Amino acid sequence: NEVMNDEKAWKAAPCVRAYARDLKLYMARMVEEGVLERTLPLMYAGQDSSMIGGADTDPNEVMKLTVDYLSCVEYGKSVVVVDSEEDVDVGSVSKQVALRASGSAGGGSWNFEDHKFGESPIDIFGLNVESWCSSTQTFEYNSDGTIGTYYSLWKALKKSSVPIIFSEMGCPHSHFDRDDLERKTKEGTRDWKQVEVVSRDMADSWSGFVAYTYDGPEDFVMFKGGPWDGQHVLEPTKDFENFRKELAKVTLLEDGAEEAGIRNDYSSVDSKFLPRQCSDVESELMGLGVRLFNDDEIRSYAMTEDSHYFRRTGNLFWIMVFILVGGFTLVMRRNRRARKIGYESVPSHGNDGYPMMAGVA
Repeated sequence: NEVMNDEKAWKAAPCVRAYARDLKLYMARMVEEGVLERTLPLMYAGQDSSMIGGADTDPNEVMKLTVDYLSCVEYGKSVVVVDSEEDVDVGSVSKQVALRASGSAGGGSWNFEDHKFGESPIDIFGLNVESWCSSTQTFEYNSDGTIGTYYSLWKALKKSSVPIIFSEMGCPHSHFDRDDLERKTKEGTRDWKQVEVVSRDMADSWSGFVAYTYDGPEDFVMFKGGPWDGQHVLEPTKDFENFRKELAKVTLLEDGAEEAGIRNDYSSVDSKFLPRQCSDVESELMGLGVRLFNDDEIRSYAMTEDSHYFRRTGNLFWIMVFILVGGFTLVMRRNRRARKIGYESVPSHGNDGYPMMAGVA
């Protein structure tokens, strides 16, 4: 959640990929052993205001690169799992295709050493967004007449290879309608008009949202009586009632889209966009001043039991070899020193009667 927020923090990006990779490998191992019934989808949540490359860089471009980096694969090295029985060509690059249903996407122990890069590290990309802070805002335009925040995000991320959601959606109470004294309420009650926008105008590429928040920071809460103790239901506020009203409109859209003449077909989400090549994404990031090491070089901690056994026994073997070699070397040095001292202490006399020392030739 919100790791790569600036250029300095982006240095940790390969670790995020490696961590997601190991979580997937570990879950796959647990499924094989019967500990888990299935693997769980992994989501990374990014901050809408993440910045790299200087003030001239479009934040939406940064967000797109974040999605691409966390979902990229290295064609020619990886096994890409897609819902197709055909080999897929992207440009001049031929990719290997494996079916989840047939179990040919690796199988066995899912040891990372055999499946470098493997599938996309993340399954879902979440975006924490605090915009939509005006009752006069629309999908296309902000209240000040600039291009709408939601429209810009939709346009930038519509060709992503993984599902996109708003993992935190909602303007701070203190910011909502703050420049419109006629509409602003004391509590900063939000209208939640963006619910219909995400569910209708962005439905071709966005998969949902999470309203922020049931309980938490006071500037975002939709219920009163907190903090929540995990048992008793909190009391809803006008803010929540507005959200529920907008959510009901979404249900009506789904039930009566044809009668209303509104196209709201969630099945139309385009699934033909496949993950980008990691080297291409890394080249773009380098152009913005972000130089990353290859996460493939990070050793996987999601190893099989056989791998752990080999590692333990292998380490023990080399420890024993080191002890034996070290002990033998020490004994040899002591013997050589003893012989040298012996030679130097034996006197000998030459023909001239003077003593002479015997040495080692």
